[in-house]
Amino acid sequence: MNDQHLPRVLILEDSSADAGLAVHELQRAGVDCLPERVDAEVTFLAALDPAPDLIVAAYHLPGYGAVETLRALASRDIEELYRAQTSAMT
Repeated sequence: MNDQHLPRVLILEDSSADAGLAVHELQRAGVDCLPERVDAEVTFLAALDPAPDLIVAAYHLPGYGAVETLRALASRDIEELYRAQTSAMT
């Protein structure tokens, strides 16, 4: 499939292993995607333009988590599919 047609998945996760597992699970479910991992508020906010097709986020990150993520999305009128991870996946 051409990369231009793959859904862009933004992964807010400070653990590269957990981000990799999230991508693996998407692929196992048959979802080919263009993943982009960010691990802080500033990089997350920058990655919202253009808006991703899917956001997977750790519930707790140092200084930034699910509540702040949802607030950022609401303030930008972004209504993308969102999933928060509540604990380590590995």
